[in-house]
Amino acid sequence: MQVVEGMERIGKVFLKKTRKGKIKRVLREHYLRDDLQTAPDGGWADGGCIVIDTNVALHQIDFLDTTSASGALRNVIILQTVLDEVKHRSVAVFVRLKKMVQATGR
Repeated sequence: MQVVEGMERIGKVFLKKTRKGKIKRVLREHYLRDDLQTAPDGGWADGGCIVIDTNVALHQIDFLDTTSASGALRNVIILQTVLDEVKHRSVAVFVRLKKMVQATGR
């Protein structure tokens, strides 16, 4: 696996015993981005950004849809894991989220 420039890889290795008694080696990797800068106020003075979770995406889709269409809500980050979970729980909400993301051109 390649590390993208500007990202630091942190790995954690541990051994886990399976139900059948075998020992399995598990590697968990985390990639940290160094191109995101944080301000002392959290970036809110410059507009900042909002990261939504699965529950917000599922239960507040009407609010997200109307505010994104009017341009009132900007700098919203929807993680891929959130999209995957929303798709698993509600295909209709997933389709609306995908349309919102595509409408912003990102």
